[in-house]
Amino acid sequence: EPAHADALRIHAALLAKANRREEAIEDYTRLISSGAALKADAVTQSFLDRGRLHLEGEEWSAATEDFSKYLEVYPDDVDALTLRARAELAQNEVAKAITDLTLAILKKPASDLYALRAAAFDQFHESAAALADLQKVVDLQHGIPDAYQKLAERLFQDRQFGKAAETLDSLAASNAGHLSAELRLVR
Repeated sequence: EPAHADALRIHAALLAKANRREEAIEDYTRLISSGAALKADAVTQSFLDRGRLHLEGEEWSAATEDFSKYLEVYPDDVDALTLRARAELAQNEVAKAITDLTLAILKKPASDLYALRAAAFDQFHESAAALADLQKVVDLQHGIPDAYQKLAERLFQDRQFGKAAETLDSLAASNAGHLSAELRLVR
């Protein structure tokens, strides 16, 4: 039976790589259903893999459910927390997404996590928190034009024109010539 499970897991992965998502989901479902014959870790991994396929197929609720099952065993997995947050955001479950992203950031403070949480805070109409996270992105990605531009755009939306100008000046000082046409107009 374990050899059969390994073959099924390989088959599911190959189907997923071949963009045969529905068939791969069926294989992962068979793996999960035959859990008694598998090692617990293999079943848990199948939830994560199937959740990714659900996320890719924009089946948000199913993705959230699978990531939650995985996180029951591995609650500190940053990637799974982030994936579940993406599914939650798509379902407009913003508070849950912010919680998952905060847990992920506590484990791995990375600019992409701060940027995603800033977007979630924006969706939650918490502009001060969104700005703080965008500032953190700039701090972590010093010199990266996109980070500065996002922060400047957010400051401009909040009518904080002086701070937006300062941000653009910082960007110009570190990356002369990289300002987008839109931001040059703002400036």
